[in-house]
Amino acid sequence: MIKNTRILALLLTFLTTTSVFPQTYSFENSKVPDNWKIDKGAINATGDKYKAGKQSLQIKWEQGAVLTLTTPNGLSEACKSRNGGISTWIYNESPTEEPMIFFFKDSKGKEVCQLPFLLNFKGWRCIWAKFQNDMNMSAKSTISTVELHFPQHTSKGVTYIDLLEFTPRVSWQNMSDAQYKVNRTDHSLIPDFIGYRNTKPQTDKVISATDIQIKNITDRLTAWYLGSNQQATGKWEIIRKDNENIFIHNGLTAAEKIKIQYNKDNTPKGEPLFPMSAPDIIEGQPTTKFKTVNEKILLPLSLDYRKNNNEQSLKKVLYIYDWFNDQGWADGSGMGTLCFEKLRSSGYFHSFFLLKEQLPHDIFERELQALYWFTMFGICYQTPEHAGEVADNLRALAIPKLIYALSVKDKQEQQVALTAFKNYMDNALSIAPGFFGTFKADFSGYHHRGPYHSAYYPHALYAGSLIAYLLHDTPYALSETSIYNLKRGLLTFRFFCAGLNIPAGTVGRFPNGQQILETLLPAFAYVALSKKEPDKELTAAFKRIIETEEYQQAITKYIRNVNSNLAYTSTIGEIELLTKLASISTPKEKAVAGSLFMPYSGLLVAKDSLLHFNIKGFSRYIWDFESSATENTKGRYLSYGQIEYFDLKKQTQIFQSTRN
Repeated sequence: MIKNTRILALLLTFLTTTSVFPQTYSFENSKVPDNWKIDKGAINATGDKYKAGKQSLQIKWEQGAVLTLTTPNGLSEACKSRNGGISTWIYNESPTEEPMIFFFKDSKGKEVCQLPFLLNFKGWRCIWAKFQNDMNMSAKSTISTVELHFPQHTSKGVTYIDLLEFTPRVSWQNMSDAQYKVNRTDHSLIPDFIGYRNTKPQTDKVISATDIQIKNITDRLTAWYLGSNQQATGKWEIIRKDNENIFIHNGLTAAEKIKIQYNKDNTPKGEPLFPMSAPDIIEGQPTTKFKTVNEKILLPLSLDYRKNNNEQSLKKVLYIYDWFNDQGWADGSGMGTLCFEKLRSSGYFHSFFLLKEQLPHDIFERELQALYWFTMFGICYQTPEHAGEVADNLRALAIPKLIYALSVKDKQEQQVALTAFKNYMDNALSIAPGFFGTFKADFSGYHHRGPYHSAYYPHALYAGSLIAYLLHDTPYALSETSIYNLKRGLLTFRFFCAGLNIPAGTVGRFPNGQQILETLLPAFAYVALSKKEPDKELTAAFKRIIETEEYQQAITKYIRNVNSNLAYTSTIGEIELLTKLASISTPKEKAVAGSLFMPYSGLLVAKDSLLHFNIKGFSRYIWDFESSATENTKGRYLSYGQIEYFDLKKQTQIFQSTRN
């Protein structure tokens, strides 16, 4: 009986709480609400365009038309919440340099707030906007009526609305884009995309370069993707090529469900696509994300064309670019938020470089502007407030930024872009002050306000090292200071590793992610080969790692792994450079021994050929920032004081943790 009572109580709680949630207008019942009226034009539910299901609201508006929504569902609860507001997708057919304006009015017809939304685009766009925070509505106000005022100087147009929702919980991740503004001043996690987009392309002193010098950078990057075919194929190359072929095959198989189809208005017929921030299920149907196509399809198709001359793969990529653009993947489109979207788009970025010479002019220009937007390249034209850069932006966007600069057609503009990129990278790889990322004076790597050696920092080391290799021996080569920081970062990393494992007190929220060092082997090769003569110290350290028998399985596993997830690094060219450095006659270094204190990590490392100790402390400045209610719930104590002992002879690991 008690059990049944509890179930009944839970059911009643569910019913009463869900009843106050706003209703999403998806127009799947083919009906327009009776209390929605337009004074000049027509509204109806249609299957011509839709962002979910098979229907949306079509608005055929005339000059100065007003669409009135009286007491729409969810509005009352949305007004009561500090984070309440509007969420919707809008499709526009014919761009105009005028906005439509959402006017929100109380029961007496008085305006309490408004949201202008510019219609200078074709395709889908998204709105996430809060009444109080973004539209400056008074917390005491209530809204009874919503009016959509259409352009005053454009004769007519057709606009669609889908998934309209008045919600008490607009996401904290919302951001301004080219269509509307939100009141965000903290850009620490969600960057100022619009600010970067509007920055004038300029730099104090432009570095000139010949076409051949710039071509050298492009050729190196191309060889990194495709291989140079100048070396005999060895064991590592065979493993990587075999697994790359599997990656391509799986991508082509996944792409079979994508059919090249266009409507009469020359827009793609593809299913709706959503950003990462969208729910996995909408209106009872699973959503397809841009991320899925980016990771699993775009890059395999591009590699298939470049390696196998498959024209069908090229045609499908061209279609996907059109499909993406129509669904909202475009310059200036924020899709609600790009907080994490920018970090999971490597397939798109790299496919553009591989196929840019095959793109028709209009598609090339369109996608180049999208690349500028998603990579936040405009930050390169701004004067940095301090040294350093967020590790996320390095690992996910450093190579895509270079791709943008190399793709600019105008020679003068390209030299400005490449100069700005070089300056940006030199600053990014400088020693950052305070809690900023990424490189610290003791060559700890910071992310989320603390040492993070299981992820982020090693990825940033990799990206910075690859940039160093691609730009070396050109006018845009990184500074000697940047090269020094990369070298010391790599050598320090290999010192504090016990075998391939980083200290447990620096794992952040990835307590099982200690084995990392093998993933940095390419970075050793990139920096070592960025000099006129291969760097002997880096080469010796590299050779000790690859010639240690106990590490072979981990190295082989790394070489087998081919994917385009957060950052695409699984290339044939990467393995060729590993092989090249391995063939150099420099002897491997002796077993590393000594002691190292790293104040930014609160870490003391003492080691010789047989033993390795990590002693991790903490203070008011060094703590674990990565624990939460759902992740790494006990891992914070790894960072709060610990002694870690490795018996390198027996390859065993013993922990003794203390905590306060």
